[in-house]
Amino acid sequence: MTEKAVKPIGTVATFTIGSVLGRSFSLLSSRTGIFLALAFFSLLPGAVFRAYGFDRTGLAFFLINLFTGMLVLGSGVCAAFRIMTGGTTVSFGEAVSKGVARLLPLLGTVFLLLLGVALSLFLSCAVCAAFFAIFDVTLGLGAFATVLKPLCAAFLAIPALILLCIWSLFVPCCVVEHLDPVQSLSRSAQLTKGYRVRIFVIDFLSILLTQIAARFAVQLAAMFFPASPFLFSSVFLITLLLPRAYAPIVLATTYYDLRTIKEVAGSIARTPLHIKTGPPGKICPGGPCRIDVSISYGLTGSMSFFPLCTMRKRLEPSTSLTR
Repeated sequence: MTEKAVKPIGTVATFTIGSVLGRSFSLLSSRTGIFLALAFFSLLPGAVFRAYGFDRTGLAFFLINLFTGMLVLGSGVCAAFRIMTGGTTVSFGEAVSKGVARLLPLLGTVFLLLLGVALSLFLSCAVCAAFFAIFDVTLGLGAFATVLKPLCAAFLAIPALILLCIWSLFVPCCVVEHLDPVQSLSRSAQLTKGYRVRIFVIDFLSILLTQIAARFAVQLAAMFFPASPFLFSSVFLITLLLPRAYAPIVLATTYYDLRTIKEVAGSIARTPLHIKTGPPGKICPGGPCRIDVSISYGLTGSMSFFPLCTMRKRLEPSTSLTR
């Protein structure tokens, strides 16, 4: 049995906040066109609803935004991951086709995620209500209630934020590994374990920095192009697209780093081993019989041409493993 050897694309020694944000920005700056085009696609529903005067607060607008948002997010993650794993430049149509192929599982995963977050909020509300009911009767909180209520409101958000950090990689898990909704959430929990605080900081900083950059660009445009509505509108449009273009790249970079660290280190086993021996019937008289073991961390299904890492080891009769 033969198998084409693929060179490793690189290794990630540590998972750091600066590395993820910096490499994500480098990828965005080098492939600006496709990610801005995907981000622009996500703005179309709002533009259509505004142009025709439709209600932008109803359920229909929410569902259409969710549909296009997941499509763009999945397409952007696929494009970013392919570029990071040494693939050729991805076209807009190819990226969207990958997103469309995984759209239904993505929507199912979002439904489960929202259900879990809603349940956590409900339980938090129940705990806070029970706290006030018990302690107000027994201790008479009185004036302290005005102080405790904001603290309880903050407490309500903590379980939801924890769940969002645990399941933050559901998009790349679903579109890259072709997992179903339950498996995507479980896989995300595996990959994020031990790194959830850093993931929260990465997501918070990515949103904060893109918003600051967008507002700064708008102020500069208003200062230098006050008499040019076209230039000002162009800058304003780019500031709207920037956060939407940067988000899938950050997701893909985080997923790539954590998967490389954990799978190559052997803490998570995802891909079965492929045992490769010599030709059938061949006997090695008097010499060591060699078995080549190839462990390939690649994608599944139609995206199997993105290998993450290939390692080869030799198994001698003494069962010792040497490179």
